[in-house]
Amino acid sequence: MRTRERSFYLINPGIGHISGVVMDVADLDRSIQFWGAVLGSSDPKRFGQYAFFPDVSSGVGLGLQQVPETKAGKGRTHLDIKVSDLESSAAAVITLGGSQVEFVKE
Repeated sequence: MRTRERSFYLINPGIGHISGVVMDVADLDRSIQFWGAVLGSSDPKRFGQYAFFPDVSSGVGLGLQQVPETKAGKGRTHLDIKVSDLESSAAAVITLGGSQVEFVKE
């Protein structure tokens, strides 16, 4: 009986995968506090003007990069964060200083 190795491939494997999302921020310390509370992580990897919250549960981390210029116009980045209770989670994020732009329940 012949055995063969099994390899697992995606149907359309790309060159890479998303390992993290990086957002430009004006105040790195404040952003670390806010996102640390939202993500339940108080120990980001920090180096220079960068901080990174690795997320071993989803495989996608969040990076923050402090930049000197202020935001001009509408930001084009948003994060979809999975939660168990949408209403209480939204209230907690607002308490932390976030804002509710639109409430979409899927």
